[in-house]
Amino acid sequence: IFEMIGPLIFMPLADFGSLVLVLPIFLMHLLSSAYQEHTIYYAYSLTMVPFLFLGTIQVLSHLKLVWQKKAFIIVIVLLVLLNLTAFWNYWPEMKGRYVVYNDNLTATSNEMLKLIPPQAPVIATFAFLSKLSQREHVYGFHKIYNSAFQNKDFHFKCPDMVKYALINFKDPWLMHALRDDPQAKGRVEAFLKDGGWKVVRSQEGIVLYER
Repeated sequence: IFEMIGPLIFMPLADFGSLVLVLPIFLMHLLSSAYQEHTIYYAYSLTMVPFLFLGTIQVLSHLKLVWQKKAFIIVIVLLVLLNLTAFWNYWPEMKGRYVVYNDNLTATSNEMLKLIPPQAPVIATFAFLSKLSQREHVYGFHKIYNSAFQNKDFHFKCPDMVKYALINFKDPWLMHALRDDPQAKGRVEAFLKDGGWKVVRSQEGIVLYER
C-alpha cells in the first residue's frame, strides 16, 4: 500500500469515487498468494494506476481551490520529490534488467521462433513469451531458476509434453538470478541435463533446444 500511494502522499484515499472503482482490483491483489502481486516492482499493479492518479488529480483540484498558491506549490514539489525518491530506490534493480535489443538479436530471435512448430508446447525466457502466447501450452523459463517457483511450498516442474525450450542466456532476469542466487545455476544445469535436451541451434547467446 505504501509503495503505491505513499509517493502520492496518500491522496487517493481522500477521493471516495476513485476508491470505489479501485477497491475490487486492490482486493484481488491483496488476497493473492503471489508475492509479485504485493509490490509495484512488477507490472501486475498497473491496473490500479489510472484510478490512483485520478484520485490524486481530484484531490489536487480541490486543494487548488481552497489552499493558497504557495501551499499548493509546496504540495506539488513534495509530490515530485517523493516520486523521484521512489524511482531512485528501484533504479539499481531496473538498471540491471534494462536491455536494448539490437537488430541482429531481433533477427536471430525471429529465426529461432520459426523453427518451433506452430502448436508445439514450449518453455522460453521472457522476451519470447509474448510471441508464443497464442499457443495452448507455453511456460516461462523463470519458473525453472527462480526460487519463488522452486521451494517446499511450490515446486514447478516442466511438463513432459514440452518438446522445445528457447532460452536467451543474455536475458537480464536470468543473468541477475545467476549472479545473486547460488542455487539458480544448479537449477538451470539440472533442467538441461536431466531433461534430455539437445541443441537445435545456438546463436548470439540464444539457444533452441528440443527433446
